[in-house]
Amino acid sequence: MNGVSLKLLKCYKLPNILGNPSRTAAHWNKDWMPGPYPVTPEQRLAAAKKYNLLPEEYEPDPNGYGDYPKLPDISGDTKDNNYNWDFPEIKKDYGEPMHVKANIISEDRYDINHNEKQQIHPLKQTAMYIGVLLGLFLPYHFLNDMKTSLPHAKRHYPADGVHYKYP
Repeated sequence: MNGVSLKLLKCYKLPNILGNPSRTAAHWNKDWMPGPYPVTPEQRLAAAKKYNLLPEEYEPDPNGYGDYPKLPDISGDTKDNNYNWDFPEIKKDYGEPMHVKANIISEDRYDINHNEKQQIHPLKQTAMYIGVLLGLFLPYHFLNDMKTSLPHAKRHYPADGVHYKYP
């Protein structure tokens, strides 16, 4: 090794190379895993506190996700665009638990609430569709006899029979 690389190696101390434990003391994935399904009221209270929910709001998900809370199915498109979200790119506030189906109901995916927010009644949609079709068909049908081509007349020839004039 040359002298420059030895000097660079000396400036990196062993704890910095291995990683500083105080910087990497964040939660691990095992800490984020849901616990067992709560049976007693004390377990329900602890799970509600774990997910930052009020005890009366907390209800465990019955689909085998352990103590994970049953959250309402509200997709990203349904959430208010004008609300001051802490994380506007995913429309979440700080401390709000993620939905179990968060990868399915995000804003760039399927909107599961599309029937709830439908603003035009289906009968009105049908009437609008038929109105557009009739609005296009009726003028065509009644004005079709007015041709827009140039009128044609019989060709005029200088005389009957052959009339070629070659130089």
